[in-house]
Amino acid sequence: RAFLDEVIASREDPAVHQLELVEASGPVVVVVAEVLQDEAACVPQLRERPVRRLELLLLERHPRFRISLHYSGSLLEWMETHQPSFFLRLRRLVERGQVELLTGGFYEPMIAFIPETDARGQIGFLTNFLKERFQIHPRGIWLPERIWNTNFPKIFAPLGLKYTIVDDALFRQVG
Repeated sequence: RAFLDEVIASREDPAVHQLELVEASGPVVVVVAEVLQDEAACVPQLRERPVRRLELLLLERHPRFRISLHYSGSLLEWMETHQPSFFLRLRRLVERGQVELLTGGFYEPMIAFIPETDARGQIGFLTNFLKERFQIHPRGIWLPERIWNTNFPKIFAPLGLKYTIVDDALFRQVG
């Protein structure tokens, strides 16, 4: 509970401050997946700004809490070179099982709109990067803009991926 209170207090989005946490009598599972965009890797004036992620500090202080994160490959490469202390902290959290890294397209393409061979290549590229740097095989994949395509299962399954995150609006639209 303390972790969630800190996360909510740290957010700039006013909608987050309207969340109401309810006490539960049993174990509570909170699914949190955060996507960190390539702003530092793509925008030159942001390149020298330190990558400060309050979430890492909160996770380090609350070792029982777990989170799934997705970073594009280009952002991870940039952080490994320009923010090595952040990269090492992230690696430690992954090693202790507190952070699950999601795969995706290395350069964050709109997977639904590129040829399947290119999609497999992009996903494989980031998956291999995560294996090499973090010694993990991702189980989940992040879809940019959470756009679903019915061909995805035949792309994802051979890559060993077990789940993705989709926009809940998709479920509401289909009843």
